[in-house]
Amino acid sequence: MDAALAGLVGGLAGAILGTGGTLTATLLTTRAQAHAQYAQFSRDGRRSAYSAFLGAGTAFRTEAKKWEELAFSTPPDEPAIAAALAAAEGLRPDVVRAAQVVAVEGPESVTESAFRFVDQTLEFINAAGSSVRERALNWPAGQQQTEMLSAHVTAVHMTGRLYEFAGAARESLHGPVRPNQTQRRASLPIIN
Repeated sequence: MDAALAGLVGGLAGAILGTGGTLTATLLTTRAQAHAQYAQFSRDGRRSAYSAFLGAGTAFRTEAKKWEELAFSTPPDEPAIAAALAAAEGLRPDVVRAAQVVAVEGPESVTESAFRFVDQTLEFINAAGSSVRERALNWPAGQQQTEMLSAHVTAVHMTGRLYEFAGAARESLHGPVRPNQTQRRASLPIIN
């Protein structure tokens, strides 16, 4: 083979290998970017669902807290107590819808945490509703107190469930909390 042909074949082989290497690098870079964009899109969807759930849950808990303050006040303002319960009942569908979105977006641990809070909202409405009905029927004070305390305990548990959900959501989005983050994050308020 003469030198000109060998130079041409070598140049052609080099061009083919160089182009192949460039195409492979471009393909790998494009795939990595697509994966990173999908992961960010997924994280943004979860963050939005988690934020919506925390907002709906906090709104419900705020109304439950209003009911508590009114139910334990002296003298009790029965129409205001009934209105506070109705407001909480009106917010429950928002909590359920937000939990359903979390179920689509979130991992199982976050979904379970959201539905534990949803269960607490129903327990609160049942206990608070029983208390309101018992007051309206002038049932014995001891029985009324039992239902009021049951609603109060459930409301306290709701606050814990919101914190539990926030922790599970945070871990889902950012991974486990590192030891130096625990104190700072634990002090962040979720509700009023």
